[in-house]
Amino acid sequence: MTQPGRVAIVGGGISGLTTALTLLAESTTPIDVTVFESSSTTGGLIRTTPFAGLDAVDEGADAFLVRVPWAHQLASELGLGATLTSPTSAHAAVWHNGMHSIPQDLLLGVPAKMRAFVASPLISPLGKIRAAIEPLLPRTTDEDSIGKYVRRRFGNQVHERLVDPLVGSIYAADTDRFSMAAVPQIASLTASRSLLLAAARARAAAKKTTQPDAPIFGSPLRGMGALTETLAQRVRALGGKILTDAQVSAISRQQDAYVVTTAQGEYTVDAIAICSPAQHSASFVAPLN
Repeated sequence: MTQPGRVAIVGGGISGLTTALTLLAESTTPIDVTVFESSSTTGGLIRTTPFAGLDAVDEGADAFLVRVPWAHQLASELGLGATLTSPTSAHAAVWHNGMHSIPQDLLLGVPAKMRAFVASPLISPLGKIRAAIEPLLPRTTDEDSIGKYVRRRFGNQVHERLVDPLVGSIYAADTDRFSMAAVPQIASLTASRSLLLAAARARAAAKKTTQPDAPIFGSPLRGMGALTETLAQRVRALGGKILTDAQVSAISRQQDAYVVTTAQGEYTVDAIAICSPAQHSASFVAPLN
């Protein structure tokens, strides 16, 4: 009898769980899949909990983009398609000395038209003047950080009160340390001398190809945590193992196999998928180089 292939997946967030499900569902040979998660629960940066009398409040990602098909397809494959809803984006607001509606005609916080932007009390008069001179500035070519780039183009207020709340919350990232390449909607416009004018053209083009009432975001009614909870259930149902409180401290080669060391013991496997954040993975991946 053929011995099943042993696969370790490091990280029990949505990437690790999806990898495990794909291997278990699509492998044409017997396979033994184990997911190692360092925390006490799966889901990674996706977590939904009761709060303030509400049944489901997302602590991390609260929706996915409908125009990018993979999350919608995953939800449908997990049987969550009928529970998907489209949260409205018409009343989004930012808190800065009070609640302020986010101005219209923004591209991930970047102004694409000055009229609605100028009317907003979210940005001070000096902040608006600073943003308005953006088309007059020379092209910025030496900034990879989206935060630093936006500060140089529009000033601190546009970054801190618009771009950082929007981009930072979507990617759960510090935008001053977040690569421009991770936000292609903005990165693709930086070849232009003026980001404001390029954003205006991009917004106009998008409006021509988008249905006015088409949903932008999607989410299960029980919150995004329903995705990862259902993923974990499906992985277990297909025979996969999920170990929580199992922080990986080392990975070593042993002839044609790998040894994964955790606080719970050592596990010998034939292949490994690293699905944990790079800053956590670097320490145990480096010795393999």
